[in-house]
Amino acid sequence: MKYLRQRNKNIKRKYKGQSALLRYYRNKNLKKENSNETVDSIKKSGIRMDSDMENRMKYLENENEILKENIEDLMKSQIVQTFHGGKYNDTIREVYASLLSMNVGVCNVEKIIRTVLEKMGGLKVERLPKKTFAETMLIEAKIIAQLQATEAMLSSKNNTLHTDGTKRDGREFGGLQIGTDSGQYSIGLVEMLRGDTENF
Repeated sequence: MKYLRQRNKNIKRKYKGQSALLRYYRNKNLKKENSNETVDSIKKSGIRMDSDMENRMKYLENENEILKENIEDLMKSQIVQTFHGGKYNDTIREVYASLLSMNVGVCNVEKIIRTVLEKMGGLKVERLPKKTFAETMLIEAKIIAQLQATEAMLSSKNNTLHTDGTKRDGREFGGLQIGTDSGQYSIGLVEMLRGDTENF
């Protein structure tokens, strides 16, 4: 009996070592298979990523070609488009506002823009706003300036109202101005018969 127990222990020890070796190699093979699967999946996704990148690149190159063609068409076209969708584009409004702020007369804005584009740029203009557009822009600018002055007066504690006169080309003008904490604002200008203090 003692012999059988000893033999049983030896067999268990032997098989325990073998089973440990078997488990070790089985786990090693599983890890190797898993790593191979991971490498394969990375390669496949890399291929997918490469094809996605290639498709994206082709799309962007196509878009670039379309834009180049559009630019070439614009360069060949000698006509400046200013009107789209029932209104003048923002660039025209900006140019008109800039010229009006430089004291260009409402009657001359259209002529100046047309002359500069034709003489300096060699371009034809399809359509430009007339005098009434420039007048409307001046009215809008006046309203915005009055709103700005009103907001400044309401937010300031110390306001000063005063008049100022000037003479241009033999004509007298009187202005009404407000001094606030944030600065001075003109709120009106009127032509006067005489520039003396009685008329103010």
